Amino acid sequence: MSAAWLVDDPHAFADKVLYGERVDKMKDSDGHLMRDNYLTNRLAEEYPWVTEVYKETSGYIHLSNKHIFNAHRPGDGEGILEGRIAKGDSYVRDDLYLEAIAAFKAITDILFDYVYGWAHTKANPPNS
Repeated sequence: MSAAWLVDDPHAFADKVLYGERVDKMKDSDGHLMRDNYLTNRLAEEYPWVTEVYKETSGYIHLSNKHIFNAHRPGDGEGILEGRIAKGDSYVRDDLYLEAIAAFKAITDILFDYVYGWAHTKANPPNS
C-alpha cells in the first residue's frame, strides 16, 4: 500500500495492481524498483520499527530457522528436537503471539493512515 505514495500517479499504479501487474516489477518516481527491501527501507524512514518486523517476519515466508524452531522444542537429550504435525500450534510461545498481534496492530494503523490519505485525495482532487 505504501508503494502508491512513491509513484507519480497513484491512480495509474492502483489500476496496474488491479490488473495483475506485480509491484516489485514497477518503479517509483525516482526510478527504483519497488522490491520488498526497498519498500521496507522507505517505510522505515517514517516508521523505523518496520525494518525489524520485516526482518523477523520474512523468515516465516522464506524457509528459515523460524519454521524449524517455532515448530519444535528441545527434547530429552542433547541434539534432540521434538516436533508435531498437528492442526494447531503446539510449541509457539505466548510472547511470540503477543509480538505478532502488536505488529499486526501497528501495521493496520499504518494501513489506515494510507487509506485515510487516499480517501482525502479522492475527495479533494487537484484543480485542473
